[in-house]
Amino acid sequence: MENGDASAHLKESFKAFRDDAIWLRHCYDMYRELYEADGERDALLLRTAGSFFFDLNIILTEYLILQIAKLTDPAMSKVRGGKRDNLTVEYLDASLTKQGLMVPEIISISGRLKTYRNLVDDTRNKLVGHNDLKARLANQSIGRHARQEVENFFEDLQKYCDAVGCQIGVGPLDFRTQAGPGDVIDLIRVLQSDT
Repeated sequence: MENGDASAHLKESFKAFRDDAIWLRHCYDMYRELYEADGERDALLLRTAGSFFFDLNIILTEYLILQIAKLTDPAMSKVRGGKRDNLTVEYLDASLTKQGLMVPEIISISGRLKTYRNLVDDTRNKLVGHNDLKARLANQSIGRHARQEVENFFEDLQKYCDAVGCQIGVGPLDFRTQAGPGDVIDLIRVLQSDT
C-alpha cells in the first residue's frame, strides 16, 4: 500500500487518537504554566488561593498520568463476555501493520512512548487507577522521573501523530502550542494584576 491508501476506519481512529493527544498536551501545558514556571509563580498561587492551587496540582497530576496511560494502554482489554478494542498507540500500530503501512520511524517512536508508560504505570496502577493499600500507607513517591523524560514523551507524542498522519494521508498537525483567549496564561495575568 502507498501513503493515503489507509482505510477510512484507520483514518477516523487516528483522528480521534490525535484529538485525545491534543487534549492531553493542552492539559500538560496548563499544568506546566501553573506549576513549573518559577518561584514567583508558586508564591502568586499560594497568595491567591493556596489550598485551591495545591488541590488542583494533585488533580492535574493524576489526570495527566491517567490520560498518558490510556493512550499507551494495550490494544485490547478483557471485559465481561469478551474483549474490547482500545484506541491506543498499540491499536494504531497494529492497524498500520495490518494494512502494510508500518514504517521503522513509527516503530521507533512508538517504542519510546511505551517506554515512558513504564515510568508512570506503577503510579497509575497503585495510586491513580486503584488504591493499593501498601502503596497508600507507605506514603512514598512512586514513579518519580526527570522533567526531561516528560518533555521527551510529549515531543514523541507529537512526532508519532505527525508520522502516522503523514503515513495514512491525513498529514501532520503541530499541537505543541495552543494558547488562546481565556486560557491559563490569561488567568495568571489576572492574578498578577490583582496582587
